[in-house]
Formats: sequence, C-alpha cells, structure tokens
Amino acid sequence: MTEPARRAMPWWGVIRVLAVAAAGAVVVGGVSVAADLSGPPRQQPEAAVVDLVGDTQLACPGIELAGIAGVPDVPVAATVTAVQAPREVVPRTQFGSLVLTAGATSTTAEPGVGARLKVTGASPVLVAAAGPAAAATVARQTWQVDRDGLAGLTSLACGSPLEEVWLLGGGAGAGRLERLVLVNPGANPVTARIEVHGAAGLIAAAGSEVTVPPRSRLARLLDAVAAAEVSPAVRVRTNGGGLVAALADTYQKGSQALGVDTTSPTAPAAATQLIPAVVTSGAASVRIAVPGRQEAVVGLRVLGAAGLVQVPSGAPVTRVSGGSVVDVPLRGLTPGTYAVEVTADVPVLASALGATARTTGGELTWSTATPALRSFAGAVIESPAAAPQVSTLHLVAREEIAEVTVWTVLGGKVSSVRERLGPDRVTSLPVTGDSVWVTVSSGSVHGAVAHRTPSGGVSVVPLGAPAVTSSQASALWDPVPGFRP
Repeated sequence: MTEPARRAMPWWGVIRVLAVAAAGAVVVGGVSVAADLSGPPRQQPEAAVVDLVGDTQLACPGIELAGIAGVPDVPVAATVTAVQAPREVVPRTQFGSLVLTAGATSTTAEPGVGARLKVTGASPVLVAAAGPAAAATVARQTWQVDRDGLAGLTSLACGSPLEEVWLLGGGAGAGRLERLVLVNPGANPVTARIEVHGAAGLIAAAGSEVTVPPRSRLARLLDAVAAAEVSPAVRVRTNGGGLVAALADTYQKGSQALGVDTTSPTAPAAATQLIPAVVTSGAASVRIAVPGRQEAVVGLRVLGAAGLVQVPSGAPVTRVSGGSVVDVPLRGLTPGTYAVEVTADVPVLASALGATARTTGGELTWSTATPALRSFAGAVIESPAAAPQVSTLHLVAREEIAEVTVWTVLGGKVSSVRERLGPDRVTSLPVTGDSVWVTVSSGSVHGAVAHRTPSGGVSVVPLGAPAVTSSQASALWDPVPGFRP
C-alpha cells in the first residue's frame, strides 16, 4: 500500500420522463447488426415513469498521480468526456446544458454530441448538466502511462457526490502506492472522516479527518499511514455535504511495471453482491469487507459465458470478521472475462482484482460490485487518440432470463440491438462509438464496460445509472413494445 489523502446541489429541479424507446441496429464490433422484430405479439405493459433530477453534478479526480506534497508528480495527460443519453433512450424535446470545468478551463457540449476536456494537472474536472437530459449524463476520465517502471491504463466514471463510500483497492509491497483523492464539486467546504480497514479490522492509526474546500480536491497517500496492509478498504464519511472519491493503485518493482488502475466506490453493503466484469489472464482475487460488527460467512460463484465456472483453486466458503477485510484468491482461470457473485449472511462489500500480462510486466484491473440496473444506464466508450481503446460491454442477468436493448451513439447517430440474456452467465458485446446505453425490459441486470489498449492496458468501468429523486423508480422499462424473442 502507499500516500498523504452535496449537497451543494441547491434547487434540484425535477422532471418526469416517460421512457418508451424504439429499436433499429447496433454497431457491434464495427458491424451493423439488424434487429429481428419477429416474435409473438404481447400486451404492452405500462411504461415506466422515472423521476429524474433536473440538475446533475459529476466530478472526476483529475490526475491522481499529481498534487501530493513530498511525492513527485507523474506526468500524465488525461481526457474527460461527457455525453448524454440520446432521445431514443430518454425521449425529450431538448438536451439542455452540459459544461466541463477544470480550474480556469471549461468547455460546453454541443447538443447530442457531448464535450471533452484534456487534463494535465491536479485540478479535478467538474461536470454540470441542467435541463431535461441532466440525469441522463455520464462522463469518464481516461489516461495511459507507459514509462520505465510504470505502465497501464486507467479509466473511471465521473461520480456523483455521496456522503458515505467504500473503496476497496490497493495492497502491500515495495513499489506499490495508493493515492486517495477526494473531490468537492459543491460551493461549501465539506469535512470527511477517513477510515482504513484491513485484515485485522479497523486501523486506528490510519484514521484522519480532513476538510475539502469548495470546487477543489484533496489527495492523500495511504501508504504513509498503512503501508503494510495487504487488503485495504477505505471508508469515507462526510459532514456538511457529499464528496466524489477515487483510489489510485500503482505497482512497480524496480524498472518492471506491474500495472496501474483507479477504482471508484463499490456498491453499498448487501447480502448479495455482483461484480459483472473481472478481466484476467489466469489469476484474480475477490476482496470482501464487512462494514458491521458481526462475522460474515461468505460464498463465491464465478460465472463465464457458458454459466457457472469451476475454479481449479476452488472458491471456498470464507469467514470474515466484523470490520475486517479478506482477499479470496481465484487461480487457474482460463484467460477471459468473468462475473463473480458474492453471497453472505450479513451485508458485505466486494470488489475484484484481475491480473493480466503485458509484453513486459503486468497490469492491475480493479472491478467493483454494481447495483442492478433499474431502468437504463450508460457509459462513455469514446477513446482519445493518445490512448486508443477497444471496448466490450459485459452484461449479467441474475437468476432468470433478462431482456435488454443496447444502444450505441456515434456522432449523434443512434443504433440498437435487442438481447435476451441467459441467467447467471456473462454476455459480451464489442461496442464502438461515442457512448453505449442499456435499457432493461425485464430481469435483474448488472453491467460494465472493459477497455483495452494495444499495449496491454486494461480498465473496467461500471455502467452509470441515471440520477433519480426516488429509489422507488419502476424497472418496468419497455423500450421495444411487442418484442419477445
């Protein structure tokens, strides 16, 4: 491990969006696939009505490897791209405004196209959206580094400010550093309590209280307080507003680069967690944290394209003490992308680390557990010229068959394809364009996008759900009336 690491959203407007969309063809692997509209007709259910916020604030951390006193900055150039869902996904008459700001630099999106901003320093990137499309906004920060001793790809979704988050990432070892970055996109200072939990429970000496000024960020090197912890889990709780948090993990041994990645908060604690995309060339591990005081009895299931996967090393039932963290290794997997289901008798948190090989060294890829998609979700897939990426959408339906429509947007042109997802397996779709969106007709679906670079960089970004005013938003989204494969 390693470094020293909303409420200001006044006047939230609320709009009601009636979500009923149409279908055509989707760009999958560069090929336009026509949608099959055949199938017996059925009675169209009542379309879902989702209460979406009329103003959305997102933030990305800026360059995580810069801005810490006493630690040399690593020269990296990042690109932040923000887009909004097309009218086919969220019908409306106009897009509204979308502005990206980093320090004194800002850019405004063109309607239907999105906006992008290059970042080279420690300033966070703030994303402000207003109007009918505000809630249907996603943004992503991505950068690639390739130098002596440090190489890999980092790509993460810009997040909404939250009052409590957990970040599961990092580890121990010489040359391994973890940097915690906290961003305050609001107009008032926010005080946060930082806790670090490990294999033996709460690390009291690693706790601290910090204040993040308005529209700025604060970075801390976790190794300064918990360098020997092999399984860190960071809890951030705020007072006076919300923050956006990210945890950067870099690993090198001398001149050998072993990977970089930045993880965002994992899904809130629950008795069942689903990590939809774990990319590995043979080995992976699942990190499980228990936020409560009661011991958890935890079981794992690994899912692949054909369903349940038997792991050669086994996926035993594990006991995790209250307040502590355990890494469960998964060895002997065939190279590929898997989903991991974590079940426990008390609420737990989960993420996974996939290890992939590069021509020289390796790559770290953290994947978080994700909530089930209630209605629609999206992700930026456009990649900057400086770090070209191949992107694959991975979807998992839990327990029963699910039906979704996958939409891609390229230069304002929208394509779509409908998919019937088999239960408890990973469905993978290569996608190209500026953004990808998924609307759910039925079933419980989890999703993420994996990005790869020609040099071997890998990063996984979960699909971003819309900002809603009520957790009671219906999941009976029916984007294709009358469709049943």
